[in-house]
Amino acid sequence: MEQVLETYPNQKDALLLKAQLHLNLQEVAQGVAVYQQYIDVYPDADEVKLTLARLYSDFNLPNQAEPIVDDLLNKYSNVALLLQLKAAARLNDKDYSIAYDYAEQAITLDTEDTSARLIAGISAYFNGDKENAHRHLSLIAGFLPIEHPALRLLADSQLYLGMSLDANDTASQFKTLSDEDSGLLSKIGQALLKQGEINKVKTILDKQPDNIVSPKSLTNVGLLKLSLRDVSGLLDLENAVAKLEFEGNEHTAEQLQLTLAQAYLNNRHYDKALLLADEWQNNNKLRQHQFLLRAKIYQKQKSLTKLSKPISAHWT
Repeated sequence: MEQVLETYPNQKDALLLKAQLHLNLQEVAQGVAVYQQYIDVYPDADEVKLTLARLYSDFNLPNQAEPIVDDLLNKYSNVALLLQLKAAARLNDKDYSIAYDYAEQAITLDTEDTSARLIAGISAYFNGDKENAHRHLSLIAGFLPIEHPALRLLADSQLYLGMSLDANDTASQFKTLSDEDSGLLSKIGQALLKQGEINKVKTILDKQPDNIVSPKSLTNVGLLKLSLRDVSGLLDLENAVAKLEFEGNEHTAEQLQLTLAQAYLNNRHYDKALLLADEWQNNNKLRQHQFLLRAKIYQKQKSLTKLSKPISAHWT
């Protein structure tokens, strides 16, 4: 082969053989370069162009595949693989609406095209269409690796559609959990709580990672714990407030402090609630809330004092 190419550098069969040999040896860059050389010399070799476009896409270079795909689509507009490759390139550029359209065309031609369906599901999700995201992703979930990001999108879509049990089943497959996963699990937990699925909620809390750092995730976990009367949720809320103050996100920090204050009241931590009210005196936006908080504390304490009197006191 090499001898042939030394004499005839552009010999068709030798170039194709050389490209395939590189790929067999996992020398992808060299194989791609030879295929590119081939179509530069033989620009009408559409089959080789398709092979090269697919290689670019398979090795996460969809933008390099796209010009070749566009050229081929001008001749072959109803080839599912070409439409799928075009959809992948548009998805890579976050052009979700166009990516979805091309993926749908590919699926129409080949209903078993799992790659096109994956692209359609992801594109629909990020385009805000969770119904179609669920429709596509649920059909291929069984073919995806357990840690595939699309499963997160499926679980969130299921939760959005009110399918909390299905969302829980999907999320139960996650092995390595991120902060974002923690927030998703907490939302699923709140939905399950409304359905009385207490044991499933407890399982979700047991699965939460120990190293949650996001204030939003800490808040969700804290509120979920408090819903199950686990007062350690207060610590999660306190940590969330501290992190938000450190980050300087003032508006969100105020909302979270109001949530923490209500949690203190609900769990009879009146001393902590009073300390929070004291802090609010120096906060222009929360100062007005301190009076209402103090009134609520007084009302709660007064009610508690009445309840603690001996029964005989009510008969005198």
